[in-house]
Amino acid sequence: MKSTSRGYWTILFRVLDKGFGNVVFYAHRKQLGRMKRQRNLPRGRRNTTMSRENQAETLDGWDRLVTPMGVNPAQFPNLEEDRQHMASILFQSRDLVIQQAALTASKQDISKRLEALLVEGRKLATFLRVGVKQKLGNRSERLVEFGLQPLRTPRSRKSTPPPPPLPEQIAPATPSSDDSQP
Repeated sequence: MKSTSRGYWTILFRVLDKGFGNVVFYAHRKQLGRMKRQRNLPRGRRNTTMSRENQAETLDGWDRLVTPMGVNPAQFPNLEEDRQHMASILFQSRDLVIQQAALTASKQDISKRLEALLVEGRKLATFLRVGVKQKLGNRSERLVEFGLQPLRTPRSRKSTPPPPPLPEQIAPATPSSDDSQP
């Protein structure tokens, strides 16, 4: 990427791979450093150009924009339809924020109830498993039907006979002098 500095702004030239030729765009010096750093990041980790303000700030900004336009619609007659659409989006967004807060509180309550049920259910499942093993026996193959593993005796390994001794270990049979005399 080539760049030439012209005062406060920097012109960047970039050749596109799709054959569209050179594309010129302008960037502030601070943005240039950020763009160079992000160029080396994988696509999923690059920052997008989304606003850094939170939801409340965004909704307040929309409200400050739409409300004065609604007070004097004759001043912006060509924007009235878009202002009404923006007011509708603002209303729906505020409604969803309220629903989200209610669901967050509900989610916390439901999570507590679910955890209590899971603790009780685990205890009861353990009790039932023990009862099934007691009734059928811990070695019964029918335990598999209930998702339990029967106690099986380990297979005995076949004992292999020791390997025959190597020829070097066999002592040669030599007649002894004591045996030959009567």
